[in-house]
Amino acid sequence: MRINGIDLHVEQAGAGPPLVIVHGGWGDHTTWAPTTRLLAEHFRVVAYDRRGHSRSERPARGWTRRDNEDDLIALIEALDLAAAHVVGNSYGGLVALSVAARRPDLVRGVSVHEPPAIQVAPAAAVAAEQAAIAAAARQVAAGDAEGGTRRFMEDVAFGPGAWGMLPAALRALLVGNAPAFVTEGADPHWPALDLDGVRAYPGPVQLTKGDAAPPWFSVVVDRLAGLIPEATVDVVPGAGHAPHSTHPEAYAEVVSNSALLVRR
Repeated sequence: MRINGIDLHVEQAGAGPPLVIVHGGWGDHTTWAPTTRLLAEHFRVVAYDRRGHSRSERPARGWTRRDNEDDLIALIEALDLAAAHVVGNSYGGLVALSVAARRPDLVRGVSVHEPPAIQVAPAAAVAAEQAAIAAAARQVAAGDAEGGTRRFMEDVAFGPGAWGMLPAALRALLVGNAPAFVTEGADPHWPALDLDGVRAYPGPVQLTKGDAAPPWFSVVVDRLAGLIPEATVDVVPGAGHAPHSTHPEAYAEVVSNSALLVRR
């Protein structure tokens, strides 16, 4: 689809209340396939590759998280999905929360897994991760896309040894999207949230986390829960930062059974 002047790859499955999936950094809609199949049993699921990722167009100029928000808004409007449930992972969770705050008329409910809103956490709790994020971006920008991607996956997202456990096809996908990570990280506002806007959002907000994820994600989620009084927090047992790939049954159940999706 042509959205905001660029081509976005969009796929749909199922029927029922509309649900839009917003993937995180490095990945694309295909990493959600196991969970998409389960959600499509009850919902009209729309998944897309965000700008700069995989099959979607990579603009020559840089882009910001605001551009990603504008893309999601335009996509919901173009497909006449309002009001849609919006489910996001990591950076995609920041996009989802921000669109809910900006355009509550388009969002029936929002569920986000471990959004990296590092600005809400105590500095000491996320200092190492901030340094690792910056180091990974520098490494990719210097021409070592695989090394920078491995650094991010092991030092930020999943933990030591994680890179060697990923399938070769997934490693190639992540490396291929490394330039998009650099572009989005250059936006000084990439981790910021309009907390007043999110608190004013009238729909349900679900925050999820995995009990096997690196501890800093739990710190951020718990901090967000304290700042968004109406938000619910659910744990995906045994999962880490990508439950949509590793624990699709448990994750789909947590999302589907939440207040987000039963308040129709």
